[in-house]
Amino acid sequence: MTNYLYLDFEVDQTGHFYLLGQRYQGKTCQWVLDRALNSAADAKGLTVAEAGSVSEKLLEFALCHSVVLVAYSTAEVSYLKSLFNGQIPDRYCSLNYLNMAKAAKNWIRRNHAEQFDALGDYSAKQHRGQPDYIRRQINHSLASRMRLTDFPPPGNYGIRRVMRKINYLLTALGQHQQKFEDVPRAAKRKWTEVLIHNRFDVEAIEVLHNTIGKEDAKCLSWATKTLGELA
Repeated sequence: MTNYLYLDFEVDQTGHFYLLGQRYQGKTCQWVLDRALNSAADAKGLTVAEAGSVSEKLLEFALCHSVVLVAYSTAEVSYLKSLFNGQIPDRYCSLNYLNMAKAAKNWIRRNHAEQFDALGDYSAKQHRGQPDYIRRQINHSLASRMRLTDFPPPGNYGIRRVMRKINYLLTALGQHQQKFEDVPRAAKRKWTEVLIHNRFDVEAIEVLHNTIGKEDAKCLSWATKTLGELA
C-alpha cells in the first residue's frame, strides 16, 4: 500500500517561509516557520520551527517510509530546493512527487471539461479588473477545481490573499510588542483565516487525489515524477 504525504508551504515572493501544512494518514499538522509569529503560534497551540529543519525531517520520513509527496503544483519542489542551497540532496532525489495541479488538469480535460466550463469564473469578485493571466490562474487554482468535488473551499477562502493577511498580523504584532493577545480583533481573525486556508489546501489536495484516483488513476501516474527529475 502506497502512503502519501500532502504538503503546502506559505511563502512570500522573496522566498521567506511562514507556514507549512502537512497531512498524513488522515491527520493534519501545521508548523509556523517564522519566529516573528511566536505568540500567534502559541495562541493556536502550534509549534514554531526552522523551515530547513522541518523540511529535512519531512524528507527523511518520506524516505524511510517510502512515502509519495503530494502538492498542488511544483512550487513546493522549488521551495525545498531553496532550503538546500538550490539543490535537492542526492539521498532524496528518488522520492516520488505527485503534482496534483497537473493531475487535475488532465482529469478535467478527460472527464469533466463541459461541467467545469459550465461553472464559470471562480470568485467573480476576485476577477474584477484582473488581467487574463491572473484570471486563468484563479480558475485553475485548487479552490476552483474543488468545485467538482464534495469539498468546496470555506466562505472566507481568498486566493492570493494569504501573505496580505500574514503581513497585516506582523504589522499588528510589531505595534503591540509581539503580544498576540494585544493585537486588534481584525488581526486575530486574519491569522485564523490563514490557518483555515492552509488547512483547507492540504485536506483538499487529499480529497482531490482520492477523487481522481477512483475515477481516472492514469492522471495521477502521469503527474508523478521523482524529485530528481523535477529539481
